[in-house]
Amino acid sequence: MIGEYADRHSSLWRFRARQDRGSRNRPSSWRPWTGPFAEHACRSHRPTGGGGGTGEFEHTFTVFTATYNRAHVLHRVYDSLRAQTFRDFEWLVVDDGSTDGTRALIEGWRAEADFPIRYYHQEENQGKHVAYNRAVTLARGRLFLTLDSDDSCVAHALERFNQYWNEIPEYERPKFSAITCLCADHKGDVVGKPFPDKVVDSDSLDCRYRLKVRGEQWGFQRTDVMRKYPFPVPDRRLSHVPEHIVWMRNCS
Repeated sequence: MIGEYADRHSSLWRFRARQDRGSRNRPSSWRPWTGPFAEHACRSHRPTGGGGGTGEFEHTFTVFTATYNRAHVLHRVYDSLRAQTFRDFEWLVVDDGSTDGTRALIEGWRAEADFPIRYYHQEENQGKHVAYNRAVTLARGRLFLTLDSDDSCVAHALERFNQYWNEIPEYERPKFSAITCLCADHKGDVVGKPFPDKVVDSDSLDCRYRLKVRGEQWGFQRTDVMRKYPFPVPDRRLSHVPEHIVWMRNCS
């Protein structure tokens, strides 16, 4: 086992990680898929204190969306969250300088939604990594789940993530930082290579280089862990910092 945390990968990853199939859909040209998860995951493993306990947190999940002039596709996220069978979450939107009416759209949804929506607008476009760092600081959920502005997910995604997390014995949870699952296309076919078993306790480096898992995955991280490992902001002119930089730091 490499690194301080495991990802629980399910066929979902648990970092240490579980291999669950079809948790998130890439909807640019795909229709959302709402079929059942396969019973697999990946858990991400890395010993630490805390274990993502309640403490300062008000919700189980913070679902975070960074957006920039994406008002025409944001409904995919909103509709997915409205349909969730697990309701203990907030939606945290960080608007990275949009000029397309995103604020008015979100305010309208806030007035009608039966779950908390928090919206923050950055006056200039600074990049997703800056929005991500701000969201992690603001998050009120102990588990931090990114859902991109053009994505959708199945109605039981949060319920299943919560189930897999709670299946880790409480005394072991401080060793885990995340749960990751596979994604599916609109036909329900896995995007990329499946995890090698129903439950895999591993980390990002191990899954990529030893297990050779490829394709798109999706999952949450513990908020307290993400606060320890923010995205680097080397230059305000740099609009993109690859996410794998943070995932690899979590394994070091």
